[in-house]
Formats: sequence, structure tokens, C-alpha cells
Amino acid sequence: MTDLKNEECSACSNKNVYFSTEILSIDEKNGAVKKIYLFRCKEHLDTDLDEMLTLRRKKLASSYETAPQKPDAHKIDNS
Repeated sequence: MTDLKNEECSACSNKNVYFSTEILSIDEKNGAVKKIYLFRCKEHLDTDLDEMLTLRRKKLASSYETAPQKPDAHKIDNS
């Protein structure tokens, strides 16, 4: 089980003080519920859901840009 107390804020890298489960959408055909966990620091406690999702996307995008690139594991070197 994940230790939720040590997770970072979803919007920044500060320590979270609160987390919640938010409903993003409900599929009208089968009633499936799409949920997300949001972690909030003191600075983002009063930030609304739409802004938190925007900040989360930006944080994730920047983490992918700075992540070390992995070599292509599927390529075979025949030399």
C-alpha cells in the first residue's frame, strides 16, 4: 500500500497536507466512474479542481521533459 503522507502535492513539489478522490467523469453508457487522487499542499488547499488539474498536467509534462532518456530496448544491435 502506498504511504499517502509522503506524496508530493499534485500541483508542485511541496509535501502534501491533504488528499482527496475527485470524480472526473461518468460514462453514460455503462456508468463507469473515472476518478483521480489529488494531493494538496498548504499553498494549494483552496485551489479549485480545474486549476489543480491544469497545474498537475504542467508538473507531469515538465517531469517527462527532464527525465533521463532510456535507450530503445526493442532495437537489436547487429554489429
